[in-house]
Amino acid sequence: MKKAALSALFIVSLLALALGLSLNKTINAPASFSFVSPEGAYIIESVTVTGLLNPFGGLSYLRIIDRQDPSKVFRTPLYAAGSLDLWRGATESSEYLSVMWVRFDKHEQRFTLGTPEWNSSWRNIFISNTPYEAGGNGTPCMERLSPEERALGFGGEWLSHLKAFTMVTPCSGSE
Repeated sequence: MKKAALSALFIVSLLALALGLSLNKTINAPASFSFVSPEGAYIIESVTVTGLLNPFGGLSYLRIIDRQDPSKVFRTPLYAAGSLDLWRGATESSEYLSVMWVRFDKHEQRFTLGTPEWNSSWRNIFISNTPYEAGGNGTPCMERLSPEERALGFGGEWLSHLKAFTMVTPCSGSE
């Protein structure tokens, strides 16, 4: 009985480790496409997701990096890799940075997704570190959790101390 329990615990630990390594690789992956925003304040990168989080391919996320403070990195939720045409570049105003179907509110640090046929995914809990709205109708479907809230929920207190990991969770009544 003890041997079976230890074997199961070992397998679960290996899976958790593999998922964690895959997540780290995904968040820190090099961009497949990158350009500077029109006003030069942000670097916009498209990152293709591979590994355990996306074994069949076809998903990406946008990573927006503040050039004045490179520690400020904003990641969108996952989207179908072919749904954004990044060759068209971005438009920028004092309030917003827009890339085709995605708008980033600079002041609220929030994304609005208008991507057709966008589907939510459980993986967004790990990938996206920025609150967002889907459908462009102003209804939030994800909200950022504070470190205290993260400590009480998934991952326990140790997870709230990881700088690169800002967990978001589904809002009530969404989607």
